Amino acid sequence: GRRFGLGWPAALAVAVIWAVSPFTAESVFVVACRHELLLMIPWLALILVWPRAGTSWTATRLVAAGVAVLLAAAAKETWVVTPALVAALELERSRSWRSAVMPTVISTIAVVVYVGLYFAVVHSSKSYLALGAHVLAKLPNQLAAFFFLDELMVDRFTFDWTGGLATAAVVAIVASGVRWRVPGVLVATGLLIAPNIPTLAIPYMPQRYLTIPFAGFVLLVVLWGTELVRRMPRIGRVVRAVGYGAATIFIGVGVVVVRADLEDYRFVASAHRRLINEAAQVSPLLHAVGPVVVVRDEQTSPLHEVAASTAGQPKLFFVRAEDPYGLIDAAALFEWVRGEDGVFFEHVPDALAGVPGSVLIHQRGGFHGRGRCEDAAGEAIRWRDSGRGVRIVRKVDSETRNAGSSLWLDPRWSPGSESTGMAYLDRARSTESMVGGRPPDPTERSPS
Repeated sequence: GRRFGLGWPAALAVAVIWAVSPFTAESVFVVACRHELLLMIPWLALILVWPRAGTSWTATRLVAAGVAVLLAAAAKETWVVTPALVAALELERSRSWRSAVMPTVISTIAVVVYVGLYFAVVHSSKSYLALGAHVLAKLPNQLAAFFFLDELMVDRFTFDWTGGLATAAVVAIVASGVRWRVPGVLVATGLLIAPNIPTLAIPYMPQRYLTIPFAGFVLLVVLWGTELVRRMPRIGRVVRAVGYGAATIFIGVGVVVVRADLEDYRFVASAHRRLINEAAQVSPLLHAVGPVVVVRDEQTSPLHEVAASTAGQPKLFFVRAEDPYGLIDAAALFEWVRGEDGVFFEHVPDALAGVPGSVLIHQRGGFHGRGRCEDAAGEAIRWRDSGRGVRIVRKVDSETRNAGSSLWLDPRWSPGSESTGMAYLDRARSTESMVGGRPPDPTERSPS
């Protein structure tokens, strides 16, 4: 806020409202979701080092901006909208579309190179992407939630009057801010809108997606309100009082909802600790070499439970239907429990698991060893056909892992079997689903 001329009270209000907001909670409480913050930091650094109106570039600023862009690229794929932020910053500085072209083109070239390398290296079908009405309804619902006009929708999106009103309000604020040439309005709008673009086709909305847009929203509203006070001194005292009152309400509601969110995350953390303790009790059974068929023989789903009756904001959870309690990938779970340097666990496709192994059954309360089996793949298929979730995992050492994959080094593997193994992995992924925002079917084992 200070970068765009806000006084200390207004800038502090922006920071506090954002910090205590439930829209930023997931990025703080869940370690795996902190890439949003890791992206936001270099973007904020880029804003700080970008020259202000009437100043020019220096070698130090160029180097700092380049480092910020590289750090953004290393943080998360959605950095690809950085050219929009670059264009907004240069327009703020020069007020000239012609001057904004060159830095925008340079950053766009960097994005094009990144995208080309990304799809050349990362082989992913992105099967979760879908075009539909949600593409148009997501942003209005997000804005309505920011204004506290409606509850955030996480997996089903409909356009209603609250979304329309919130969208109209934001459009009016941006239009008047641009007309008044309020410093920072274009950048705040970029932070609000641009991060949503890569995720519009994703038919769900985790809280972490809102971390950066909400920062842009708060900055935009406060910049506009400050300018309104300056332009209309007769009603300035009233506008200022309304602003202080709104800030107090936002902070108060944020604190209350975040405390409720903490209860939800405590419940989830407790479920994870329970599963880890259960896995630790059978750790001695994991010393054997060969595939282990891990069978989920329970219907307990803590993530379904908390998603169906959240204490705080509606939440979206990634349910691993094949794994114990739907919580932790079995290979990752056992690798964590063993905690030995140079010892890893990995998935084994059915096509490569037709050898003797062992069976581990998970029921509510713990794991139970079922002893050896002559055909791990056949055992897995039998359990899977009975409706249970199944993973086949096995232990590998660091030498084998560094050589590539023990699956490919298996003497039974041949080039022709690779596609079979990948097909299995695709089927395994298809059983993982997003749950949240509505009471799910407790027996559900396929994507919602």
